[in-house]
Amino acid sequence: MGYESRLIIVDRIGIKTRKGEYVIAEEIARFNLCCVPWNHRQIFTTPIDFDIQVTNDEKVEYRKTDCYGEHCHMADLDIVIREIERLSSKDNYRRYKPILGLLKGFDSGEWNELKVVHYGY
Repeated sequence: MGYESRLIIVDRIGIKTRKGEYVIAEEIARFNLCCVPWNHRQIFTTPIDFDIQVTNDEKVEYRKTDCYGEHCHMADLDIVIREIERLSSKDNYRRYKPILGLLKGFDSGEWNELKVVHYGY
């Protein structure tokens, strides 16, 4: 069984209150890469500090872990773009072009803090 990869693009937002600061993430897009030949643990190195929406058996949950029970990690857009470009130079996998188009279409200056979350399913 391979490790299936879903990428979740979020706008990470730190919110300050009188009681302290907390973080939320607005989901912008999801993309199923399915089974790609990468070591996602070397790319996605920062643990998420916000919950993501997950649907299990038609039930919506908010959590920080993936389907394998592992804490989800995030990376900057440019790191993910570079890795997918590297992979696409070796393999003409049909999902590389669409995800590269999506990721390259973002202007980071128009968002708070864009991140890509790896979700294993």
